Amino acid sequence: MNVSKDGFIRYRARKQDRDLCPLKAQCCPNQPARKVLRYVHEAARDVARDIRKTDAYMTSFIQRKVEMLFAHPKQYIGLRMMQLRERKGATEQFQLAATAQNLQNWPN
Repeated sequence: MNVSKDGFIRYRARKQDRDLCPLKAQCCPNQPARKVLRYVHEAARDVARDIRKTDAYMTSFIQRKVEMLFAHPKQYIGLRMMQLRERKGATEQFQLAATAQNLQNWPN
C-alpha cells in the first residue's frame, strides 16, 4: 500500500481500465485520469458516520448537550461547590451562575 506522509492513499486507474470506462467523460472530462485520495483511517470514519445515524447516538448527543450546560459553570465560572446553604441558597446561587452563563452566550 502506497501511503504518503500526510496519511493518504492515492489511487489512480490504469490506462486500459480508464479507456474502457463508460463514465470517463462525466468523471474527469478535462483530465486524462482521475486521482482519488483516501485517508488511511477512512474505514473508522465510515463506522463513525454510520453510528451517527442511529437513534441511540441522537439520544446520547442530546444528553451530552445538557451535561455541558452544567459542566460549563463548574469549569469556567468557578462554581465547584455551593457557597450558600440549604435549598433556597443553592437555588439562588445556581440561578446566578446560569444568568452569568447566559450573559456570556448572549452576544453569540
